[in-house]
Amino acid sequence: MKFIVFACLFLKAFSGAVFAQGSLEGDRQALAAIYNANNGDDWFAKNGWNVPGKPGDNPCGWEGVGCTGGRVTTLDVSINNLFGVIPPEIGNLSELRVLNMTGAGAELMPLQGNIPVQLGNLLNLEELYLSGNTFDKENISVIGKLTKLRILEITPYWEIPDAWSGLVNLESCILANLEPLPSSPEISFPKVVYQFTKLKKLVLSGIKYRDGLDSNIGKLVNLEELRLGNMQGQLPAAIGNLAALKVLYARHGNLVGSIPATFGNLTNLELLDLSDNALSGTVPDLTTLAVSATINISDNQFSFAGLPQNLPVLDVYSPQKIFNARIIVPLSGSSGAGGIMEVPNSFRQSGNTYYWFKDNVLQASGQTAEFEYFFAYILNSTYRLEITNSNVPQLRLRSYDYTVQSLPVTLVSFSGRESPSGNLLTWHTAAELDNAGFDIERSRDAKIFEKIGFVDGNGDSEENHHYRYLDQDPSGTTYYRLKQLDHDGSFQYSGTVSVKNAGYGLSIYPNPASSVVTISGHTDTHAVGIYHSNGTAVARKALSSKKTFDISGLPAGLYTLMIGNVPRKLLIQN
Repeated sequence: MKFIVFACLFLKAFSGAVFAQGSLEGDRQALAAIYNANNGDDWFAKNGWNVPGKPGDNPCGWEGVGCTGGRVTTLDVSINNLFGVIPPEIGNLSELRVLNMTGAGAELMPLQGNIPVQLGNLLNLEELYLSGNTFDKENISVIGKLTKLRILEITPYWEIPDAWSGLVNLESCILANLEPLPSSPEISFPKVVYQFTKLKKLVLSGIKYRDGLDSNIGKLVNLEELRLGNMQGQLPAAIGNLAALKVLYARHGNLVGSIPATFGNLTNLELLDLSDNALSGTVPDLTTLAVSATINISDNQFSFAGLPQNLPVLDVYSPQKIFNARIIVPLSGSSGAGGIMEVPNSFRQSGNTYYWFKDNVLQASGQTAEFEYFFAYILNSTYRLEITNSNVPQLRLRSYDYTVQSLPVTLVSFSGRESPSGNLLTWHTAAELDNAGFDIERSRDAKIFEKIGFVDGNGDSEENHHYRYLDQDPSGTTYYRLKQLDHDGSFQYSGTVSVKNAGYGLSIYPNPASSVVTISGHTDTHAVGIYHSNGTAVARKALSSKKTFDISGLPAGLYTLMIGNVPRKLLIQN
């Protein structure tokens, strides 16, 4: 027995790892390990850091390190643009309350690899900031052990585990990537967040979710700020139960359906931004909301229904996205002599005036109940519909252009537009004969085309069909055409459409920067917005003639510049 006791004392005296646990010396060793695992020699905020140092050195006061009661309780090294890994020695920092290792995003080589299981030793941790890094999914569940967390910020590239259900003390949860990439994986909506009933702030953006909110969102009755990006599905009526909500930001997504009438209950709202989605239907009564609130419902698929009575509280409602009219060519029994273009039922409101165009020339207009336009079936002519309403003078709705072309398939429209995930191509057929499908072809110069995809056709059909294809690798200006294939091998080409990508080739330098950054590459915008890493708007300034942007006076940290609708990350150091 004496031998065993002596052996244990011997090991304790000569094993640094055992001796270090639960002590300031253990904290110093953990800090040194973090420094070495992340190329600390290149850090630009490391005043006082003494690595490798020697046992007994006091790390309290090192830049970004805070101590209480002789132990390290705060570590903030986010400004150093870390790249490397989190070492297992992180588990020695057992008294840590705040850990900030925010990364600068995938394009700037952030922290990678696995989160060590030793992170689960930080049972006193209250704030954990790990967003902007690209951790692997292994060991992600360990975060669920940190039950004292009040703030969690992380960028998920993997499914959120149910093991996080123990984080019931969270008041702020940010699962976000400020710069969504086409290559980002789709993940399931993290329904575990519905168990965080103390939440005051929830941010879910920059991540592709294959599903969206459900009625359980109504459980988060303390929520004051809800920010959603790249969100799809419908807005549940249960959001109207969130009486404390001040900010609802759900811009740049694929939300469909209508705005629930329960949104009129959100009388504490200061910001409601639902712009750039696919919402439609009648806008409900929002006049119960504060006139001082900022409300933006632009770039959706609303008609004029519900807009006139809401004009006193709506700040931005124009433009709305291009809508689908109904076009039939050729008419049955007409032998290709004529066609019909119809106003969709949801776009028929009193006070409307309808304008029918052929090849950009106005052919007819009127305010009567004439919801159809009869036209001569002339190949390669282009038709569209525009609508105004006397009660909403600042909004003019426009349909897609429908071009009647001489294909075995009656292709009435083919268009493309830029989206956050790439170039979205859409086309519409009115009749199909022996249609095997469509090759999608792409060109950088409108001369040499290559096949990039295929979409099945509908064989023989006299019904309208809508198709879409997403090109995730566009260039500055990209040209597209369709190669329509018959089952017998014959084919026909459509016309060519082009899509201009505003953000292609845009860059900012220097990065990191301290006073002025320069924006290079083509840009038509004259203003730039700057946002903090938590999504908060900081400033909006005009570009100088030299395309420079003054950042002097802004605190050090990670920001996003919005150049028009194009995001670019910027690290500011003082």
